[in-house]
Amino acid sequence: MAGPDLPRILASTTRLAAETGDPLVRGAVWKLEVRDRDLDSNVIALPPGGVIDAHAGPDLDVLIHVLGGSGTLTSERGSLDLEPGVLAWLPRRSLRQFSAGPEGLRYLTVHRRRQALVLEPDKRPSISRSLYKPKLIGAAAARRDATGPFGIKGFFSERTRGD
Repeated sequence: MAGPDLPRILASTTRLAAETGDPLVRGAVWKLEVRDRDLDSNVIALPPGGVIDAHAGPDLDVLIHVLGGSGTLTSERGSLDLEPGVLAWLPRRSLRQFSAGPEGLRYLTVHRRRQALVLEPDKRPSISRSLYKPKLIGAAAARRDATGPFGIKGFFSERTRGD
C-alpha cells in the first residue's frame, strides 16, 4: 500500500537561473512532474531577444517569479519591467506578451493544474501589432512549425531589428 506524498526538494532555482541566456535553450526547461497534485509549475527560458507573442492567457490565474535575466511583460495595462525577484500575477484570460532582454529571461510559473494549455489568438486589438512586427528568419523560420513548450505550434518567434 502506497503512502501519501511527502515534502521534497524538486529543483534548484539558483542553478536554473544561472543558466539564463543560453541562445540555444528555450521553452520549458523544468516542469513539476509529481503525478497526483493540484498545482502546476514550469520554468520558462527565453534566449536573448526572444519573444512569446501576445496571446490571451488560459482560463486560470498564473503567478510568475523571475529567476534570471531581464525582459518586459506587456499587457493591456502597458509594459512591466521583469528582473530577478519580480513576482507578477497574470489574471485569467489576460493579454500577455513576454520579451527577453539582452541576457535572456527565465521565470517560474505557478498555477492551478489543468488538463491542457491551449493558447488562442486574441481577437482584441493586438498590442504586438502596435509594438513591433514579429518575423521569423533563419533558424527561427525552420522552427515555425516546431512545437513549443506547451504543445503549441509556433509558440515562439524572434524579434528582428529594423522592422
